[in-house]
Parts: sequence; C-alpha cells; structure tokens
Amino acid sequence: RTPHNSRKESLMSTEESKNVVLRFIEAARAEKLASVDTMGEFLARDSVHHFGTGQQFSREEYTNMFARYYEAFPDLEYVPQEVIAEGDTVAVRFLARGTHLHPIFGCGPTGKVITYTSTYFYRVANGRIQEDWENMDVMGFQAQLDQAAPAKD
Repeated sequence: RTPHNSRKESLMSTEESKNVVLRFIEAARAEKLASVDTMGEFLARDSVHHFGTGQQFSREEYTNMFARYYEAFPDLEYVPQEVIAEGDTVAVRFLARGTHLHPIFGCGPTGKVITYTSTYFYRVANGRIQEDWENMDVMGFQAQLDQAAPAKD
C-alpha cells in the first residue's frame, strides 16, 4: 500500500466501503463513466489508480483511460464475478467483455468480442474510492488485439 494521505481520513464500515464500490461499478455499467465530473462522485479528488505494470494514474488519467476503452469497445461491460470486503478494502474480480469496433493501443478494430479478466482492490475512505490496484489479464487482452490489423494513422 502507498502511505495514506496526511489529512485525516474517515474510516468506514466494511459494508459502507463495499456499498461505495458497488455503486461505482453499477454507475460505470449503466452510464459508461467517462467524465471527471461523473467519476468524481465516487473517486476522491486525489485518488490514485495503480495498474499491475507499476504505472499510476491520477483521477483524470484514469477517467481518460475509461473513455479510451469505451470508445474502442462501445458495448464494454465489466461484470463482477466475486466481491469480498474487509474494513476499508474491497476486492472485485471482473469479467470484461466488449466488441472491438474502434482502434486502441495501435490496433485496428477486429469486430470481434474481446473478453478478459481483471481483479481490483479498492481502498475506500470519506465515502469515496481513495485508490485502487488493478491486475488485468494483459496478455489475454493483447493476444486478442494482435489478431487486428494495425490502426491507420
């Protein structure tokens, strides 16, 4: 874990933490969250998204990443397979599925349904997600994208 912010954080019950994350997931699935304003309801202003490769993203960068995925996969769905919570931490195992209709990461669209898994650990305080850690099946995702023709510049 990265050190908590120096300002005092309000601890929440396990159930409250779980509810914040489940509302975030439900809103993301229903509204295709792709704006800082909308995501701001769930993510702390200084929240950090940790990707499994060691990269870290600010709330704005995380929002932009969501937008890129929803642009490439307009019907993208993150379906929770399992949710476990303890204290301020909520773990969610997702199955993601969407039709690859637009370029992403230099790969042109395949028109095929791409499926991959991700596991997130969210830390919640003050009614918002303070940070999360994502471990995505990058190799499975990339293998499916590799079937695509390179994107045209």
